[in-house]
Amino acid sequence: MKQRMITANRLSDGACVWLSGDGNWTTDIVQGKYVPEAESDALLNQAAAGIAKCLIVGPYAIDVTVDGSEVVPVRFREQIRAKGPTIPLPA
Repeated sequence: MKQRMITANRLSDGACVWLSGDGNWTTDIVQGKYVPEAESDALLNQAAAGIAKCLIVGPYAIDVTVDGSEVVPVRFREQIRAKGPTIPLPA
């Protein structure tokens, strides 16, 4: 069964974030909430509160596979977003 979670970018610093089970936003994909594909619209509607509070921008649903405690995005683009920048950040 396909699982989905909601990702967005945090407005304060542009970091990739995922909607967690408690309705907050986390930078750790493992702490994000995943649901069956049929329930992802409800999560996306929940993400609208983050937009209204000016916490996040551009939320959307992504497909993930879950194996035990490991959550892996299906698309390569989302795998990169989950692991962080591919170049060193300036100090």
